[in-house]
Amino acid sequence: MPENETGYGLIVEDHADTRAWLARMLGSAFPGIALVEMATKRAAQAWVAAHVSELSRGGPQHIALVDIGLPDGSGIEIVRELAKHPEIFTPIVTTIYDDDQHLFDAIAVGAQGYLLKDQHPDTLIQYLHRIDGGEPPLSPSIARRMLEHFAHARLAVAGPGPDHEKLTPREEEVLRLLGRGLRVNEITRRDRAAHRHRIREKHLPQAQHLLPCRGGAGKRSGAGWFRRPVKAMLGQDEARAALTDTCAASPDGAPLTEL
Repeated sequence: MPENETGYGLIVEDHADTRAWLARMLGSAFPGIALVEMATKRAAQAWVAAHVSELSRGGPQHIALVDIGLPDGSGIEIVRELAKHPEIFTPIVTTIYDDDQHLFDAIAVGAQGYLLKDQHPDTLIQYLHRIDGGEPPLSPSIARRMLEHFAHARLAVAGPGPDHEKLTPREEEVLRLLGRGLRVNEITRRDRAAHRHRIREKHLPQAQHLLPCRGGAGKRSGAGWFRRPVKAMLGQDEARAALTDTCAASPDGAPLTEL
């Protein structure tokens, strides 16, 4: 058992330079991690067999970066063995293969991530950090390939189908953003900003004459009908900001002091 709380970082890669590079990336992403480097499938399987009993007693999650093309067999077999112990290992494929067969073979046996080795070091570290948030580290091109695969599979099984079975424009947009590498919380922030902009564009110009801006023609009693639905849609703080911005943009208005 490693003497730190970060756990082991198992790297299975036959090329020495690439193995050292992956070790640096993993060490940068998780400072203090106990790095273990293996060049063959047989050596990795022997290490897992020798340590799995000890590691099963509890402790941190251990990360494994596994290449697929090893000199004595496929890294997929290592991923399969590691995936039998999900409470111990997080197996992630690191490879040059971006084709469907290798990708879905790895996912089918339990890979928790799939990273291409042509990534920039900073980008690779960023994807590895997603493990802490419970998100699978996926290269953007791999995420797009997965989405395309399942979209095509759905059409092949279900056929054209009625309109309600098709992806909505919003669902397609979310898939595209995920394929570009955005995280769920990043997409949510974009949604909120876009929604706030739409509310301003749609409603505020129509009711600007009723807004309680200093020097404006509207009265607070007249603006009440407008403030309530805006607050319901945007929330107190964002509604105040939206109305304030509109008042500030008015030629004779001033920022709203009360909402």
